[in-house]
Amino acid sequence: MKIGAFAKKYMVSIDTIRHYMDLGLLFPGKKNGQYVFGDDMCSQMDEIIKMKACGLTLNEIGHYLYYRRFNDIEINGYDIDIQFFESKRKKIIDHIQELEQFKKKY
Repeated sequence: MKIGAFAKKYMVSIDTIRHYMDLGLLFPGKKNGQYVFGDDMCSQMDEIIKMKACGLTLNEIGHYLYYRRFNDIEINGYDIDIQFFESKRKKIIDHIQELEQFKKKY
């Protein structure tokens, strides 16, 4: 499907899709000079949407996808997926604790 149909399917603007492409989150193919979004891009977009819903920033999603695409490795026997999400989980827990302390003060 073309970029307009892809954007419509996910209820985002074409500018959003182009932004995701600029950030390296999506890599559609090209046919006759136009971007083509196939099933692989739909899977990728579904994953991006889920990660955004979990509170990850586009930068964090980009880093995660980079490791998934190009490394798909274990670091010292420690799966990169687990390491990535544990790091994010710790940041969220720390932020919650900061908010709770702020709430107690006021």
